[in-house]
Amino acid sequence: MSNADFIAIKAGDINNSAVYDSTFAAKIYGYARIDDNNDCIADLVESPIAGWVVKAEGPGGIFYATTQATGHYLINVLPGTYDVTILKPNGLWLGCSDFVPGIQVDLSNSAEVNFPMQAVVD
Repeated sequence: MSNADFIAIKAGDINNSAVYDSTFAAKIYGYARIDDNNDCIADLVESPIAGWVVKAEGPGGIFYATTQATGHYLINVLPGTYDVTILKPNGLWLGCSDFVPGIQVDLSNSAEVNFPMQAVVD
């Protein structure tokens, strides 16, 4: 895209003219949950954590997502190896593993990275 002044993003496709770009088809996804039973596993029965930012950093750049009301997040990335981090909003939380290095994804293989978080004080 040489000599481009801007990049447009099409919000809707009412006339079926959008072209799907599979460049960002690799996915890193998972859940952030309050680790109520302190087993360092983000169990689906545990309380979700919403509104926290998850960062994936690798050869394709730095990509972000925010956890939803269910605790789920999804980051579309370029294929490669990424270090994935959940960004804690304050010092009141400990992560069993809030930094997960070396996550490999490509166009046919996504990766699930979950973040069980423990409160410093109950």
